[in-house]
Amino acid sequence: MIALATLAGASALAGQPAAARVRPGTPQARRGATPAGTPVPAVFKAQSITWTTSRDGWMLGTVPCPASTCTAVIGTADGVHWATRGRVSAPIATSGEPGVTEIRMATATAGWVFGPGLFRTADGGRSWRAEAIPGGGRQVLDLAATAKSAYAIVSPCAVGTTCHRNLSVWRTAHPQAPAWRRVPVTLPPNFTAVVAISGSTSYLVDPQPFPTPDAFYASVGGGPFTKRPVPCQKRLNGNLVDVAPVTSSRVALLCVIDPGFGAAEKTVFRSADTGRTDQSAGQTPILGITSEIAATRGGTLAVASSGSKGSFVYLNTGGTG
Repeated sequence: MIALATLAGASALAGQPAAARVRPGTPQARRGATPAGTPVPAVFKAQSITWTTSRDGWMLGTVPCPASTCTAVIGTADGVHWATRGRVSAPIATSGEPGVTEIRMATATAGWVFGPGLFRTADGGRSWRAEAIPGGGRQVLDLAATAKSAYAIVSPCAVGTTCHRNLSVWRTAHPQAPAWRRVPVTLPPNFTAVVAISGSTSYLVDPQPFPTPDAFYASVGGGPFTKRPVPCQKRLNGNLVDVAPVTSSRVALLCVIDPGFGAAEKTVFRSADTGRTDQSAGQTPILGITSEIAATRGGTLAVASSGSKGSFVYLNTGGTG
């Protein structure tokens, strides 16, 4: 499932092209676009997408290689026409093995691919170099970036091992030449966690097994991370699994409860005060378990969910329906 990505001003799943609309073999040098790279191979399998504006996007995925497959990054400068930007010397790691699964660009030139490894580009995705994981960590569980800052959630434990050590959070104010500094907040041990940014507001989510409360923190205006109430009911393996900033103060929260047999109860909440208070935005249809949420600045929410019965995208334009 391609990760949902919030755009600056629009969402990839609410009016902007996503993977299904990539035009393979089409040069990007069109009106308003900057020439970059070579045509996209006819067989490109998308894994993750990131946008810095409603027109400038990048996708991480695989392309055929002589021996097997290679990890590649493609890009667009007009939101329609895509071209190959570069390749990453790491496999796509969808089953939890070493490699990468996600891409985040902070600017038109600076960004990362990660999860669990960490690679950085300073030339718009044309070249990628392995970067030391902050603090000597062994995995990057999530990373969020803007032109002014980036955050990474780091696990101290190797891929495939049971981990009982806390997660750490790191920040850099210089995505083009990052110098990571540890953030004074500690997250409980886990193999998954979420960080999200909108403007100067950042969020951390670390879901925990029943009956341990989920960790949910917010930082406003670059200040310290402080706890926020979790709206999800801690029952039937229920968790706060994702967060999607709408603006610097408005945010959407996604809870998944009672997963099983290709379906789960998925409840969405909206907050207008950085998660201090919230109200229900309703439930999605039940099909799908593994879920994530994205938002536009206009307030449209998109939930992508997958399970044994297929993959689904659910939209909510406002209110509780």
